[in-house]
Amino acid sequence: LDTRVFSNLNKLHILNLKNNLIKVINIKLFSKLSQLNQLFLSNNLIERFYLIQLKLLPKLSHLDLSDNYNLKEVKINKNLDF
Repeated sequence: LDTRVFSNLNKLHILNLKNNLIKVINIKLFSKLSQLNQLFLSNNLIERFYLIQLKLLPKLSHLDLSDNYNLKEVKINKNLDF
């Protein structure tokens, strides 16, 4: 996904990207979605997900990464200030 695809959706609350064959999520992809509170990424081909991406989503209360059978790593950056 192009990192600008959501740039004009800063009031978006729910984003459903289920079943899209997504393999890679660029860390900048969510940078403009400060109001997002539900993110659905299930049933994709995601291999790695970095929790630093969540720092860009301060209102996020629900994240669904289920059924990403290629998911090998969910990495936490130890320098995050939560």
